[in-house]
Amino acid sequence: MIGCVLAATDGSEPSLAAVNTAIDLVRSLGPAARLHVASVVDYAGVPASLGKHPVGAPDLLSEQADEALARAAAAVSAAGVEAEMHRLSGAVVESILGCAAAVGADLLVVGFHGHSRLARLVIGSVTGQLVRSAALPVVVVTERRAPAGAQPV
Repeated sequence: MIGCVLAATDGSEPSLAAVNTAIDLVRSLGPAARLHVASVVDYAGVPASLGKHPVGAPDLLSEQADEALARAAAAVSAAGVEAEMHRLSGAVVESILGCAAAVGADLLVVGFHGHSRLARLVIGSVTGQLVRSAALPVVVVTERRAPAGAQPV
């Protein structure tokens, strides 16, 4: 039985769609279901000279993670659902899977960009790694887009 859902967000539209899907899932699971949302600050791909910034200089990666969590918190609040936010640090896949284990998540919800054919083939780098590495079910959500030529409702 699913009682705890973890949504991962990087602030992108597909990851916000994943948060909204996680909200819908938690609502459908009933009042005992728990929602957690995580965003990861990962300096691994940043050159060492940029990863260590002077005191008082902005930490753009941390700000991005905080903004992603703020957007997720706004969506959660607007839906009338409670969630615990987690700002993680380290390698993205390992951090998300570690958080899932720590909170006892039964299901992981992630977004997928899929901008290119190659990306679609490998299901994205982080998303694909999560799907292949997770010991729990992973729901992959794409950004919800109207079909070409469709009028907004």
